Amino acid sequence: MPTSPAQIGATARPRRFFLPLPLLLALALLFTGAAACGSKTSTTSSGSNGTTSSSSSSGSSGGSSSGTQGAGSGGATPASCSSVGTRKIPKTRVLADLGISAGAFHRYIYKPIKSGSFSTATKTRKVVTLVKGAVAAGAIAHFLGNAIDNARSDATLCKYVPNMSQIMDKLTAMGSQLRGGNTSQVDSTNSSFGQLQKQTGFTANDNATVPGVS
Repeated sequence: MPTSPAQIGATARPRRFFLPLPLLLALALLFTGAAACGSKTSTTSSGSNGTTSSSSSSGSSGGSSSGTQGAGSGGATPASCSSVGTRKIPKTRVLADLGISAGAFHRYIYKPIKSGSFSTATKTRKVVTLVKGAVAAGAIAHFLGNAIDNARSDATLCKYVPNMSQIMDKLTAMGSQLRGGNTSQVDSTNSSFGQLQKQTGFTANDNATVPGVS
């Protein structure tokens, strides 16, 4: 039994335990290897995802770009030109028909309705003007339809067939519109004829006549 204070204090101190050095080295290597493995797995996974995402994005972008270039750079023939060469129709004949259509529209529809005298005319006079215009619109649409059929065979004019068809549709609808007193399409039809004239180069024949309309 300890009897002196020094011996009692020495006895009361806690006892320390030390692990053997080889065991400490083994544990250190074990934890280091586990950490490195986890880091490598995370990096590999991240890298794989990143590569996949980048590759997918690049592929999608490349496909879109090539598709856009293909659509923009291609010189595709319009469907309206599918009949080119099937018939020999003189280009001058088609231009003359377009000129007659535009001239008849100006003579029987645009000028009478847009003139100042129309707005101040009597109700009876307005009705007569509108009825004449309606009859003329139907006849001009039919004549323009023949010009469109001929234009399909011309390598230059066939490109403007959709524009011609748009004017023909307006004229067809204008027949019933004018009979009901609606003149809202007159200005837009005149503008469409003007645009077509710039595209094709026809000369409007202001002396064109429509059978049955004086």
